[in-house]
Amino acid sequence: MRWLCLLAVLMATGCSLALDTDRFRGHGADEDAGLADGGFADGGTVPDAGPTPLAVTRVLTDDLPEGLGSGVGDDVEIRPTVVVVEGTGLTVDRVTSDDLVVEGYQASTNGDYLAVAVAVPVDEALGAGDRKEAQLTLHRGGESVTATVTVTGLDELRVIDGDTIPGEGPTLYSRITVGPGTVRPQALLGGRLFATADITIVGTLDANGQTDGTPGAGGCAGGGSGQDAICGDDSGGATGQPGDPATGAGGGGGQGPGNAGEDPNGGDGGAGGAAKTGHVMTVGLRALRGSGGGGGAAGGMGGGGGGAVARVSRGTISFDEISARGGPGGRRAADECTRGGAGGGSGGVVLLRAWSVSRGAVDVSGGTGTQTEACMNNGGAGASGFIFTQVPLQTLTSTSVAPLVGPTWLPDTPFWLPAEGATITITGVAGRLYYMSVDGGDPLQLQADAEGQAKSAPLSLSPGHREICLLASREPAADIEGRNCLAFAVLP
Repeated sequence: MRWLCLLAVLMATGCSLALDTDRFRGHGADEDAGLADGGFADGGTVPDAGPTPLAVTRVLTDDLPEGLGSGVGDDVEIRPTVVVVEGTGLTVDRVTSDDLVVEGYQASTNGDYLAVAVAVPVDEALGAGDRKEAQLTLHRGGESVTATVTVTGLDELRVIDGDTIPGEGPTLYSRITVGPGTVRPQALLGGRLFATADITIVGTLDANGQTDGTPGAGGCAGGGSGQDAICGDDSGGATGQPGDPATGAGGGGGQGPGNAGEDPNGGDGGAGGAAKTGHVMTVGLRALRGSGGGGGAAGGMGGGGGGAVARVSRGTISFDEISARGGPGGRRAADECTRGGAGGGSGGVVLLRAWSVSRGAVDVSGGTGTQTEACMNNGGAGASGFIFTQVPLQTLTSTSVAPLVGPTWLPDTPFWLPAEGATITITGVAGRLYYMSVDGGDPLQLQADAEGQAKSAPLSLSPGHREICLLASREPAADIEGRNCLAFAVLP
């Protein structure tokens, strides 16, 4: 259950936080914090009681997973995570660490809370599940105290040309490297990979359906010879009207109800179904996987559906190509003109959620139906799939369909918020309703305007470590894709 919570924090993108970021970003790691010695802005003297003692009472942040906040973007700044410390006299002038990369800090006005923005380095010597202590040293004048947090180790994943991504095992890694070459995921779990740091794909991630009916990872198989594909209402049908089963053509796999071959006596197969309207954060990745094409009557197999691919990172995702195309309809070698062609599989679904995406092409095209040339019994084509992007800093090279963007955080989202009066502005699709929850509480509704932006009412938040999640509906998908979350420090 702990890893599900950690994974949920990784799903951040599509909405934006509109705040005075100069006010809320905090001090740099080595910047003078101002009145750290207890003096007065008007130059008055320190009271006889002296400054409040510098002390740490407790650390309010749970264990930190290895790699969190340590991604390396191409000329972009990756958002760090945050550690919240409670104590007294925490108006420090420096924060240092030999274990974590300190990227900024901010004390509350009363000095009882301190937010420290940190990146957790990837440590290849730290095994999955191993734990180690990390120290933050807080300095105020000539005083210093330490705050201790626990770092939990994760595996690193490396997959090279010709290998397959495993379909079982841990789905949260510190860092993922795929390629060079072409790599094919196995099963649905192989298509869903999550990293606290970067995901790098050198070459092609192949989740395509095949012409023999084999689906991409998590997709649906094509129908056998003369058979419907069997993966729900959006599967391709085999023949249409009752008639000569030897000549009916297969329909293409749809992303809505699939169509059977229209004419059992030599007509073309039905077209792929219309696109579904579901959002991946509402219905989940599996519900939008590619559907198989219908098999040609006594002919070839329907094309396999494209796979279901999720790549979620708190750093940068960089890749050459991610492909989840539907497979072409199969072909029967003999008696082509008296055999119905098979339908193509529909394209799959690709979700990209990260702080930045660098380069890369995404293809979720539907597969072509079998074309029998001289005959009229061609298979129907599969429908295109879906691409969802939830990335503040995005530079995709090309996509086969327009991505559905959001909800995504702004690139300059700060690591701390005031307890009273903060507003959050999200970006997504114009006119759409989105939702936001704090620490799993009741969702707050946000209405996007004509430019895709929606602003919350001023918030009242309890001081401490808080998780804010963006949702596409009041009842998000149970899968981790359903929530797009970030950690914040809330200071009084």
